[in-house]
Amino acid sequence: MTAAADRPAARRTLAVVIRVGALLLASGAATDEVERAMQRIARASGLSSVLAIVQFGTISVSYDPGPEAEPITLIRVARSTMTDYARLAAASDLERRLSHSRMTVEEALAEIERIEGTGDPYPGWITWLAAAISAGGATVLFGGGVAEAAAASIATFAARPVLDWLTRRGLPTFFRNVAGPAIAVIVVLALVLLGVPALAPVAVTGAIVIFLPGAALTAGMRDLIDGSIVSGSARLAEALLLGAAAAIGANIGLQAADLFGPTVELGLPPLEGFSILVQAIAAAIACAAFGIQSGVPVRFMLSIAIVGAAGLIVDRLALLAGIDAVVATAAAAVLIGAAGRWRARAFRTSATIWIGAATLPLLPGRLLVEGLIAAQAGDVAPLVGAILIGFAIGIGCALGDVVIQTIAEINDTIVQPVVINPAAGLVEEGLTWISQAARPSERGFGRRRGGWFGTGLGTSPRVEAQSRGDEGAESD
Repeated sequence: MTAAADRPAARRTLAVVIRVGALLLASGAATDEVERAMQRIARASGLSSVLAIVQFGTISVSYDPGPEAEPITLIRVARSTMTDYARLAAASDLERRLSHSRMTVEEALAEIERIEGTGDPYPGWITWLAAAISAGGATVLFGGGVAEAAAASIATFAARPVLDWLTRRGLPTFFRNVAGPAIAVIVVLALVLLGVPALAPVAVTGAIVIFLPGAALTAGMRDLIDGSIVSGSARLAEALLLGAAAAIGANIGLQAADLFGPTVELGLPPLEGFSILVQAIAAAIACAAFGIQSGVPVRFMLSIAIVGAAGLIVDRLALLAGIDAVVATAAAAVLIGAAGRWRARAFRTSATIWIGAATLPLLPGRLLVEGLIAAQAGDVAPLVGAILIGFAIGIGCALGDVVIQTIAEINDTIVQPVVINPAAGLVEEGLTWISQAARPSERGFGRRRGGWFGTGLGTSPRVEAQSRGDEGAESD
């Protein structure tokens, strides 16, 4: 497409490119994933010299056809970004098909319209139940027992209908992240005052952890490490803002304890917890349930649960070895980031689906609650520790992702075309030469040792002819 007459076709192709990029970005994909996807689609459609730039919510794509025609530039704004892993998986699948030129422009535009108009993949009550199960599993990781897990699950389930109603009314995400923890904490405190034998702070920790912005935090760090300063800074600011909203909501709920009459004990007990195996099972359940809440397709659930449990095991073993909590969290996050990218390549979709769900057990929910309690006495050290843990999660996941991505690129660009494919070709040629060279000797050997070829490995044509008494056997 170099002539001016091809501008309408190029324009329609770029429209597909930028709309797929906006769909990926709005669903929670990292900046580098969006830019690479747009470049792949453009190359597959026959457009070279295409530049795709993502700056947080703004996407631009430019095509320079050369000196014979004017460049074409399109700009699109993805105003709302929310974690929707079902739409992210669908958009990634569409990008993969477009990258292999398996769709026309018209089919692509129709598919984009379908994905944009698709609702939640699961009924509302299932997502509510999944959120409750995820909160209960997370409570076990913070030292909670059956009573604490049940209280956190009930509180989270009670908050979900209100949050869905606020979402439909268009309330900004910040205020939803204040309302969700506030409702959950108030319900937990009410259950404790009604006689449920649960430790309120532990149940509160499990109830608010699913509101912490783990996906936004890891995506922001990934963008910063990739050099996308604007997108990374904006996403990191968003993560900090949403984390502050969760803290504000939890604090509102804790302060509301005085309204219920008797004073509720807010001190956190020492973290004893269960065995690492029990915690790993709880982490797997929490991650899988969180994935359902976020719309993750069923085919990804098992691998997400395994990755989340593996990250939790690394974190707990590091802590038992006496390693600092921040370093232990970073090591576990490196594993999650690497495993997430590895599984994403296997399924040909976005690594955000794994990283966002599997980091749930690492989120600093307990430190956040400790910080809120200590802040009443003027001690902000736990809150600072929670921020450091959050940064460790983001940096670790980004590092693991980058390492696997780099290894994969080296394999695709160097190892496979330069080493593996030529070696495989040489082996194939050698086997072919050996096979061709062995045929004459086999015929001669068959004349001297016909019994070998007559006992199950096949009989040469001349031996068969001799056994039949054919006159022309020797001439053959």
